[in-house]
Amino acid sequence: MKLELCGPDFIGKKNTLTTWYTLEFGNGEECEGGMFAFKLALTKLGYDPDNLEPEQYLEVLDEITNDHPGVLVKVGYSDPDENGQVWTRVRIEDLSDSDVVEAYRDNIPY
Repeated sequence: MKLELCGPDFIGKKNTLTTWYTLEFGNGEECEGGMFAFKLALTKLGYDPDNLEPEQYLEVLDEITNDHPGVLVKVGYSDPDENGQVWTRVRIEDLSDSDVVEAYRDNIPY
């Protein structure tokens, strides 16, 4: 998931934030935690993931990619892991249709 941060604090600065969900392990087994977080994000975007068939996820993701919904997010950081890596944690809080989001969309050519 790639998020573009908009607002006065991000003008002229790096304004992209990328996060990801592990939905399935290499052996084909579902990653419960990743799937839970993914479904929670879809719910915040107005979808009902429990009523989606797995093949419909790609359609939903295409729709989100094309619509560029404005969302409020909460950003946190993990404790350093054994290699000292700190991971960014992004959680979608709610949809946002604020004037700042609309102005940003109007000025960014997709």
